Amino acid sequence: MNLKEIKQSQSKEQRDMSDENSFKMILQNDDKKVYIDLSKGYDHVSNSLRKLGYYPYDVKFIHVRFKFTHQSNENLKYLAQIIDKDDYIMDVFRAYQYLKHEKGFDKHLSVLIKTQQVHSIKDVLIQGNLYQLYKNSKNNNIPNLQKIKLENIRFQEITIFNKPALFTPYRIDSKDLPKGLYKYECQCDDNQDGIITMIGKSIRVNFWGTILTTKKIVLHHGYRNVDETKDILFNDSKSILIHDYFRKYPISKNNYVR
Repeated sequence: MNLKEIKQSQSKEQRDMSDENSFKMILQNDDKKVYIDLSKGYDHVSNSLRKLGYYPYDVKFIHVRFKFTHQSNENLKYLAQIIDKDDYIMDVFRAYQYLKHEKGFDKHLSVLIKTQQVHSIKDVLIQGNLYQLYKNSKNNNIPNLQKIKLENIRFQEITIFNKPALFTPYRIDSKDLPKGLYKYECQCDDNQDGIITMIGKSIRVNFWGTILTTKKIVLHHGYRNVDETKDILFNDSKSILIHDYFRKYPISKNNYVR
């Protein structure tokens, strides 16, 4: 094989790899039109949105006329099906990044789709975050989200309102908690950037995780606003199991109400 043939072969391989992960769309605003392929990366996507006159993280699908022209596999086709007009375009790019760069997440997401555990782009982002968290944790096995046990969850240690606590992106059933352990669910900002803006007894919109603590946090009508920069400190230590937390902060006998 001569040099020309080698270059042609390499070029074809690069095109094939790109085609395996391509998600193409057309966006139009007034007289401006851009062609976007998510496989071409952040600069391509953000520059295309700027050509339409938008700051990349501000534009939703409702702001433009759009058409999806090609998705190269079943997971990407499913992404196109569940996109809502109120979804941010950059959130779809973030979901795509999980599929392209997190090894094994494509197969994991396929299972979640078949078992009807994801119904929106936000769901995909949360599952991608969960997958990444457990892939990078000491426990390198991705748990079955429907069967995971409290004692097997690895938590991140935090301090919230000056109280030592645990954080996990999982939603935890109160029935699984020992008496005297308080549970608070977290709500994140509308951009799904992972910034906690509120905690409460139950969060249904923009759910971002669960906080457990042996120290009661005062709520107001079941909720409390949070300024993450002031009210929460995420410790840099390794993730821990709940029994490790109990060794440092045992449940008080005075804790009767969660």
